[in-house]
Amino acid sequence: GLRVQMEAGMKYILFGVMATGFMLYGMSLLFGLTGTTYLKGILMSLGSGSLQPTVVVAVVMARAVVAIMAAGLTMAGKAVGATAAARDMVARGAAESMAVAESR
Repeated sequence: GLRVQMEAGMKYILFGVMATGFMLYGMSLLFGLTGTTYLKGILMSLGSGSLQPTVVVAVVMARAVVAIMAAGLTMAGKAVGATAAARDMVARGAAESMAVAESR
C-alpha cells in the first residue's frame, strides 16, 4: 500500500544521498593523493605503478556509486508508485472538499 511506497521513496532518496557521499569522498581522496583534478594527470599518476592502498580505496569509493544506485533502482518502481499514490490522495481530498462545499 501507500506505506510501502512511501518507505521505498525514502530509501531511494537515502541511497542517492549515500552514493553521492561515497563518490564525492572518493573523488576528493583521489584528487588529493594525485595532486590534480585533470583526468590526464590522474591517469598518469595511477599508471606510474606506485599505487598506495589509499588510492585504491579512493578509486573503489568513487566507483561504489554504481553498485549503490543499482541496489536503489530496485526500489525506483515503488518510488514512482508513491508519487502516483500521493497524487491520487490529493485528487481524492480535493474531490471530497468539493463535495462538502456543494452540499452546503
